[in-house]
Amino acid sequence: MSARQPIRRVLFLVDHYVDPYGGTEGQLHALLGALPPHIRAEMWVLRNESSWLAQNPFPCRTRLLGLGSLARPGTLLRLPGLAREIRRFDLVQTVFNDASLVGPLLGALAQVPVLVSRRDLGFWQTPTWLQLLRRTSRLARGVVANCEAVAAHTVDA
Repeated sequence: MSARQPIRRVLFLVDHYVDPYGGTEGQLHALLGALPPHIRAEMWVLRNESSWLAQNPFPCRTRLLGLGSLARPGTLLRLPGLAREIRRFDLVQTVFNDASLVGPLLGALAQVPVLVSRRDLGFWQTPTWLQLLRRTSRLARGVVANCEAVAAHTVDA
């Protein structure tokens, strides 16, 4: 994608989507509902655990991928096929943890820029998880943080 091409098709890649009543899920629902009409967004959910999405309208097209644990070989074998499908997007934005690992890999395979979201101070992150995030985040075009404290922590970590 050249710097002159406008972004028209955006994929939001998320771990899960329970309902729009949680903090991140609510913010994502509001963002997708407020995008200008020239931006066509989709949301792909790594897990198939959202009965709310099946029963309620959503501001954009959604797809449940049904991926299992990222440590399972079957999950990794699906990545090249997903990368081929991602080529139709101009940008991928990840939300949540597993998506922040998978998204940059998919974007690199598809040659589509990825923005990784950081939405917490990472108290749950183990040294192994941090190492994986460091490696995959290098494949991303950038990192988006939801506040200055998270941005500072992300730079430090």
